[in-house]
Amino acid sequence: MSKRRRLMKAEETSVLLLQQLADECLDTSSSDDDDDDHQIFASKFTELFAKPIVVPKVRGYVRNVVSIYSDKQFRTNFRLARSACYELIKQFEASEFYPSDRNHGGVPVKTPEENILSFLWYAVNKASMKEVAVLFDMAESTQFAVTDRFLGFLCKIAPDVIHFRLDKDAVARDFEKFTKEDKITQLLIACCVLHNICLDSGDTGVKDLLTEEERKEIRQDALLQIREECAELDQNRQPQTDRESVLRRLGELKRNALMQQL
Repeated sequence: MSKRRRLMKAEETSVLLLQQLADECLDTSSSDDDDDDHQIFASKFTELFAKPIVVPKVRGYVRNVVSIYSDKQFRTNFRLARSACYELIKQFEASEFYPSDRNHGGVPVKTPEENILSFLWYAVNKASMKEVAVLFDMAESTQFAVTDRFLGFLCKIAPDVIHFRLDKDAVARDFEKFTKEDKITQLLIACCVLHNICLDSGDTGVKDLLTEEERKEIRQDALLQIREECAELDQNRQPQTDRESVLRRLGELKRNALMQQL
């Protein structure tokens, strides 16, 4: 049953209840308490048929704001590249999960873009459903339905995106090969080597996120760290060079940046 039909059904039920109340009062009341009956009816009528309270909401956020985001701003807000997001929107629109019922009593149906962007905002920004509903101009019940539909869509396409072997025992045995102490050490060393090669060769993963002042601050922090470490080093150990310390600091920044983008 559509939302409009449910509302009409509720209105019809309310009218019947009001009529029933009036009949009961007329059967049991005398002419002396007619005024009281009128007050009861008026109060009940106001309660049943009062105009709904309009909740102020943001109008046109997707159309007027998201549409002019740069690719970097889009990813910052939705934690997903614009190209990947709109490919997902295209798939969602063609799926069975995007509602085919366009009868909303004259209210425009929410677009596939609004469906997915509102879900992403809810999921990645730790926002409440009420906040998302206000930002994307939806009722809270609509936002709940949008979230439920998109979760169903993601679960449906999961086997096509995440590939696991059916033999879970075999997967567990293969994973155990990498949980031995020597293998973990080798993997960590390999990751660190590749990580520093990327940084040393001008990887823009972090540099794009830093201003020139931030880079200078990193180098100054690194020099202070070197002096502190030198005071604690044994005479047989060699202190870190400026370059090594800066690389380590850049590595920390890059790891944090990657975590924020995942």
